[in-house]
Amino acid sequence: MATPKQLQPWAYQPQERAAALEAGLTQYFTGRPCKYGHVAMRSSSSGTCIECAKKHQKQNLEKRLEKNFVFAAYRDWETDRKSVV
Repeated sequence: MATPKQLQPWAYQPQERAAALEAGLTQYFTGRPCKYGHVAMRSSSSGTCIECAKKHQKQNLEKRLEKNFVFAAYRDWETDRKSVV
């Protein structure tokens, strides 16, 4: 049997969405791959794989930056301002 130090962080997570929702947790781990092959934590609210959500968020940000030049300029300005301070 593995000692607590050898267990991964997700070893203590519920393996089913219903159990996570019941416990009030925001994430759970099934150990099964999502439809894109990621074996990662899942969101309790939607059941979405966290890796898929990150990828989707990055794609949406790139599309938003391409379409909205004002947002891109503000984002660059905000980044520059934070690096100076």
